[in-house]
Amino acid sequence: MRGQLAHLIEMSQRSNVYLRVVPRALGAHVGLDGSFEIMYTAAGNAAYMEACGGGRLSLDAAENERFSVRFDQLGADALSRDATRSLIAQLMETMT
Repeated sequence: MRGQLAHLIEMSQRSNVYLRVVPRALGAHVGLDGSFEIMYTAAGNAAYMEACGGGRLSLDAAENERFSVRFDQLGADALSRDATRSLIAQLMETMT
């Protein structure tokens, strides 16, 4: 796991990678409802929600807007990019 965390830190140095952690101390938050992706295209936006055994793709504009709001809420609660890297590095130091 230490190697995986080191890889995350390395990848997070790339300009197109945004790694941010929502601290456990926050408690319950909208990210606990499950993972999702928002895709923006010229033809319109889509949201993909992962689920056990598969997932679901939404093309509904209102639903996709709700996922955009959830994404913004997660970003507001997450640590900064630098603080995230520091937290991961601290965690790695505790591993043998």
